[in-house]
Order: sequence, then C-alpha cells, then structure tokens
Amino acid sequence: MKKVLLSLVLILTGVLLIVGCGGGDDGGDAGGDSGGAAAQSIEVLMNDIYFGEENDNVANPPTWTVDAGARVRVSAENAGVLEHNWAIVEQGAELPDTITDPAQIADILIYDIGEIAGGDSSSGTFNAPAAGTYTVICTIAAHYPSMQGVLQVNG
Repeated sequence: MKKVLLSLVLILTGVLLIVGCGGGDDGGDAGGDSGGAAAQSIEVLMNDIYFGEENDNVANPPTWTVDAGARVRVSAENAGVLEHNWAIVEQGAELPDTITDPAQIADILIYDIGEIAGGDSSSGTFNAPAAGTYTVICTIAAHYPSMQGVLQVNG
C-alpha cells in the first residue's frame, strides 16, 4: 500500500512540475502564460504628441480593453513625425511628472512595444496582466503626461 501511495505522490509531483514549467512564452512579453485564453488584438494610433484621434489624453485618455490572461496583439501606427512607443505601467507604480530618460522608468514597465519612428508602424504581442486598470504611456523623453492612455483588463 505504501508503494502505491508513494508512486501516486511521485506521479502527481511530476505532473505538477511539468505543468508549472511548461507553456510559457520566452519572448520577453508581459503576463506569463495565457492559460489558453483567446487571442485578442488592439490598435494604437500615435500622433504628435498624443494617442488616438484627439489631443486631450490627460483629460480624456484613450482606453484599450482586453481580457486578463489573453494573448494580445498590438498593432501600432505612428502617424506623427516624432518617435513614439506604447508601454504599460505596473499598477500602483508612481510615474515622474515628466520622463527625461526612458531608463528611469524601465523597472516599472510591464510591456513596451519599442520605439516606432514617425510614419512607421509596428506590432508586438504580450499576455494581458491580471484584471485591473493600467496606465499606458509613451516613454520618449517629455512625451508623458500629454501622451497617455488606459489599458482596461477585464477579469
């Protein structure tokens, strides 16, 4: 009986190790494994120096909505002439009044699509973080706070 019980414990431990270590994405994206959640996509329009159609991101930030754990494809178009990016900030992280060097906030970013030159477009993917409301910014020096938005992650 003890041998059967020991065998079951060993098998269960092995299964848990396999499940715990597998399935992740090693692409450096945020959020970990998507857990089989459906793929979603969002589109980001960048202008000089605001996201979206209207130049009022501080008072009326654009909102992108995804589901927690979903694999999210971001398609970003930079319609401006300046370089921009789209980066998700950790919940509760404090942002400086103005960003003078993107390196100063690198440790509080969940995902950053990378710098996109004026007139160019880019795409990337990430796993949506836990449910909640996240600030999205452009980390190019002096573009925040005028260039910001909200990522709403539904549970």
